[in-house]
Amino acid sequence: MFVHGAITHVLLMLFGGLRGGFEETVRVVAYSKVSSLVKMVPAAGSLVAWIWEIALQIIGLSRVHRIGSWKAAVAVLAPMFICCCGLIFMFGIFFTFIMALLGSGMTT
Repeated sequence: MFVHGAITHVLLMLFGGLRGGFEETVRVVAYSKVSSLVKMVPAAGSLVAWIWEIALQIIGLSRVHRIGSWKAAVAVLAPMFICCCGLIFMFGIFFTFIMALLGSGMTT
């Protein structure tokens, strides 16, 4: 939770949306974890909990730091976007490597 709060806090600083302290950011992240209770619902519980957690963080950060919802949304969603882009990049490198191996084996 502290690492998640620290990452979010740094992103808020980068986007100019920091008006509170680190404690407030970690508190919002901690309170948003209440959405994990929904995971007990079979099938769609995890998806609903994930979306609810993101919504709680955006609302909480915008209220605690007195910033616009869009700055809070960018701070919350940026790590997910960066991780997804990194995964797509790694998959592309892996796929290219496999295709190069298969291509070189077929010409022999």
